[in-house]
Amino acid sequence: HGDPEGVDWLHCAAQAGNAKAQARFARCLSEGMNVPRDPEAAAHWNAQAAHQGEAAAQLALGLALRTGAGTRRDPRQARVWLRRAAEQNNSEAQTWLGFMLLQETGRRHATDREEGLAWVRRAAEAGFAQAQYLLGICLYAGYGGTAQAPAEALKWFLAAAGQQVLPARILAAFCYY
Repeated sequence: HGDPEGVDWLHCAAQAGNAKAQARFARCLSEGMNVPRDPEAAAHWNAQAAHQGEAAAQLALGLALRTGAGTRRDPRQARVWLRRAAEQNNSEAQTWLGFMLLQETGRRHATDREEGLAWVRRAAEAGFAQAQYLLGICLYAGYGGTAQAPAEALKWFLAAAGQQVLPARILAAFCYY
């Protein structure tokens, strides 16, 4: 919160092995909060915290591996870390894992899509707005192994719209139209 000394203390705690401090310091490095932005160092600290079971770091590491931000791109490892965070009830990780599984191709295509939809539904039911929006899209289009369900899709678009997700408002209006 604008205090460079606080970041120094956070760095000390991270170096001492505190997983929460490692994850928070990684966030500072990732976003350039009171330190120069450094995606590689952020990925390093997130990996340290992720190996200790810190869900926020597992999510951040999974997203970095998904895109290659500060580390090599590795979708398989991204799914591993997102799954670990998702299993700790991190709704954002559940949504990203679901999204990645919904995009899978290959032999397990249908199974991956069903699992992906289940993760998205779990996050949506927990109230995570982006998951509600994504679930609405899947239900509206009949994607991920579901039959088209416009009425249920509208329910999820309205839930996301109530949390200020603009595209959900647009799609809810489209459903009414």
